[in-house]
Amino acid sequence: MRHARNELVGLGPALVLSMLAATSRAADSCDAFCHLAEANKASLIMLHDRGLLDRAVAGRIAAGISAHAQDQSVAGSRRSSNYLHFEQALEVLIGEDASRLHVGRSRQDLHETVRRLQQRDLYFAVYAAQLAARHALLNTAQEYANAVIPAYTHGVQAQPTSAGQYFLAFASAKERDSTR
Repeated sequence: MRHARNELVGLGPALVLSMLAATSRAADSCDAFCHLAEANKASLIMLHDRGLLDRAVAGRIAAGISAHAQDQSVAGSRRSSNYLHFEQALEVLIGEDASRLHVGRSRQDLHETVRRLQQRDLYFAVYAAQLAARHALLNTAQEYANAVIPAYTHGVQAQPTSAGQYFLAFASAKERDSTR
């Protein structure tokens, strides 16, 4: 995550805003069930890559996950984030092989993974809001770059500055907040 965040910070605000807006829209539509399905897909890939599941079994499980996610995308579906409900649905769809998806992990681990994915979505939303505020401040600073205003130090009028410089100070603070 740190590497990805550093890459984002180096990009222009408009590009990052558009990327995070897309992420935020996706996050809005990805509830706990969606994250559970994604975590199950990741587990399945790992199990296959490590040789713990052969291609045929992995294919059946993948088809079952996709079918269950499709079934649950219908309006009014239950969309439970409980792994036991997910596994039961997979067993109905593909049989006993469904339980092999759970090799090497616990329900508690899976629950924590889903919780962290949801928390990550919230962090992205806050980050997008910070970038939007910074973008607005940078635009305002540019618009008022030559507008002279008095500066104040501890409430006492000091040397003149520009309104643009004043807004840049706030934009800089937003950049520091976003970097943190």
